[in-house]
Amino acid sequence: MHRTANIIDPDVLATVETHLAEAATTWGALSVKKLDNAIDVWVHRYDPAAVRQVRVRVRDRGVDILETKDGVTEVLLRLTGADAAQYWQRITAMAKGVCTDDPRTLDQRRADAHGALGAGFFHLACQCGNPGCPAADDDGRGSHVVVHIYSEAATLAAQPDPLMDGDAPLPPDPRQPRSDITLVYPDGTRVPLDGEPEPAREQESTNDGSPAECRPAAEGEPEPNGEAQADVQLEPESGSEAAETPAPCVPNPPPGILVGFGAMPAPLIAALIARGAPVRHLTAPGPNPEQRYRPSTALQEWTTARDLTCRFPNCDRPAEFCEYDHTTPWPAGATHASGGKMYCKLHHVGKTFWAGWTDSQAPDGTITITTPTGQTYTSKPASRLYFPTINTTSTPITTPPPTPTPPGKINHIPTYRKRNHARQRIYRINAERKLNDAHVTEWNRPPPF
Repeated sequence: MHRTANIIDPDVLATVETHLAEAATTWGALSVKKLDNAIDVWVHRYDPAAVRQVRVRVRDRGVDILETKDGVTEVLLRLTGADAAQYWQRITAMAKGVCTDDPRTLDQRRADAHGALGAGFFHLACQCGNPGCPAADDDGRGSHVVVHIYSEAATLAAQPDPLMDGDAPLPPDPRQPRSDITLVYPDGTRVPLDGEPEPAREQESTNDGSPAECRPAAEGEPEPNGEAQADVQLEPESGSEAAETPAPCVPNPPPGILVGFGAMPAPLIAALIARGAPVRHLTAPGPNPEQRYRPSTALQEWTTARDLTCRFPNCDRPAEFCEYDHTTPWPAGATHASGGKMYCKLHHVGKTFWAGWTDSQAPDGTITITTPTGQTYTSKPASRLYFPTINTTSTPITTPPPTPTPPGKINHIPTYRKRNHARQRIYRINAERKLNDAHVTEWNRPPPF
């Protein structure tokens, strides 16, 4: 069991498990915490050095990046109490370091403080816009972000949205139902809403049995002919021409992509540029391959923008954290956009060292992967999903076909481990037992206590 894993003497372990088996019949239903404490009682009685140091390890600490929607990402932090207190004091002090004209709320400034901390700054730039504001120093939230223009430069035409900050009322959402529509009967009596009593009105008989009609509340009496209205009638905004000729649909500037997080609305990108984010235009590599193994910065950035993620099927590892892989191994394969793509560490090592894996690449970045069993999978650049007008094609190059690894043979896969799993387990147990040395010494101290 997990709580007895640090007992290294098999006789002691057998004794503890015997007592646990006898005592467990009397415990009844226990929570996980109570079960851990009940087991620790017997471990502490026979081998105090083997008690799991949950409080020392604080094993549940961590940071989780949750769902990203509409350019906003949720982050979950699990910290120790002391760290959480210092963290809260820091972001609160940063949030209160701006002037009173800053349009953001306190919670919004606390959230923005994380961007400044990520850029290595301990202050938050004021967004009041007043010339000479003493708190308007750069906080790195914009200047430490590089906007790469890979396909559609129309994103740069967007302007920062002033309603993204503050707590002013937002305009009505056009996707929500209109609240100024009233249902009326043919005699002009309003149809009651759900839960309202039926109003008293004169019963009118019509030859055609007209049902209730739907019209705006500001409208007058129904038309004399009393014909039923099949559709909801909305009051035109300005004259009859506006009702007859709808305004043309103007598309919004296309969004950008934050590698690893998804789409970022154009106003958020405009806000980054307004805060000093540099703009870098990416161009397709030239026809000549690079005469070296590692790609240049320009080639690495262009390939990362083209692929966005690891190119192995069903892998979403961001390309920013992937490795450049030569489709045809170097030096036979060229270091060029038409002969390389981004693979994460796992799939890069698997493709390189595992028997039977081969892949081929087209100039537009399409990858055809063949498994050891002969199945083929096609992987297209992820940027084509987000930018339909993009051209991912680079100059074709001629490379020899890849040499498959002989079947039945697995090459040696390099490892960076200092010790194998068995030695790592022994090392962890001994290290955790040492944490209890002071407690065991105090527990076994002879009298007088």
